[in-house]
Amino acid sequence: MKNVKLQNNVDTSSQNGNLPYDVKGIIDNWPNLFPEMTNFGETVPEPDKYILTPYLPEEKLTLVFGFSGVLKSTLCHYIAAKFTVGGELFGQEVKEGPVLYVAAEGTKRTIYDGIKRLGGDTSKVTASEKAFSLDRSVYGKAGLDYLYETTEKRKPILTVLDPGYKFLGNSSMNDTQKVSEFLDDLEELCKEYHTTMIVAHPRGKKKDAILLNDTILGATAWEAYHRSILYVHNIVKADPFDLNPITHSVVFHSKSSNEIAGKPIDLIRTKEGLWVKDSAKITEEEILNYGKEDNSIDFYLQKYIPLEEEVDEAEFTIKMRAMGFSAGQIHRARAKNGVKCRPEGKGKTRRSILWREDKTIEKNKASYRVAKVTL
Repeated sequence: MKNVKLQNNVDTSSQNGNLPYDVKGIIDNWPNLFPEMTNFGETVPEPDKYILTPYLPEEKLTLVFGFSGVLKSTLCHYIAAKFTVGGELFGQEVKEGPVLYVAAEGTKRTIYDGIKRLGGDTSKVTASEKAFSLDRSVYGKAGLDYLYETTEKRKPILTVLDPGYKFLGNSSMNDTQKVSEFLDDLEELCKEYHTTMIVAHPRGKKKDAILLNDTILGATAWEAYHRSILYVHNIVKADPFDLNPITHSVVFHSKSSNEIAGKPIDLIRTKEGLWVKDSAKITEEEILNYGKEDNSIDFYLQKYIPLEEEVDEAEFTIKMRAMGFSAGQIHRARAKNGVKCRPEGKGKTRRSILWREDKTIEKNKASYRVAKVTL
């Protein structure tokens, strides 16, 4: 039997496979070994409080998830920056306080520049740039002690773990038990040291998802343990051929402990800076169906094939593929936008020419929103 630490230091270790000597000691101390059972007729759990309603429940975990490159870390930098100076965030007043940013990707300089560029007070930020284990292995327990000590010393109002799964050590993000233990320890840290934690996490590619939270990559515990969930959904990808590339994403609040949905938030990043507006209009159904009808591809098609101009098909395809669109998506977008094609030349000089006419243009939400920003 495994040694168990009791309040009166009763030794519960077995000898030669026999039961422990002081069984009575275990019985007398069983409340210290097992979780307390609560009758809701007698005691009702306290409702969550918030440091940012309803996005960030106080002393709880909030999950920020989405595909790579959709501004998840930028969102974390933005929230962290706002808490270092206080003031308005998403239409609410937030308290000023220290921030602990524990990163497994990028560098301290990236975190410093990101928070400073967004108006934060970097003197109130403590950051790390390498992953370390926080599971229940020997090394993981040492890592957890290190995080506890740092949190106790710095007393952050907000802690960011970016991305969380990189701190699982040798455990898999698909292992429900290991993920549950990991998140349970983080939740205990939040309670003990009065900090609120944001955990960044990737999205899975589940096509038949009924709810948005079904697309969280890994074990179901990732969804169960977080009291609030924010999904960062990309509308327009940054164009590598543009001198001033635009990335446009929407932050959708997909779970709240008080069942109050937060407003979807627009994030638009260019070289000039980041625009944040809590006025986006998008539904969970639209997000889930987004991969079936990608509106952002229309924006880039109309950009690379200007009205009444002719372009080389090969060059156009290279640019569209560089944006991450598949051949099938490009083919459907060409048909939808009425793109015409004709061959030109012979032999080695043969090529295909593309053009489109004004009457075939189909305006879409993505191009309209980006056009407003760039005016």
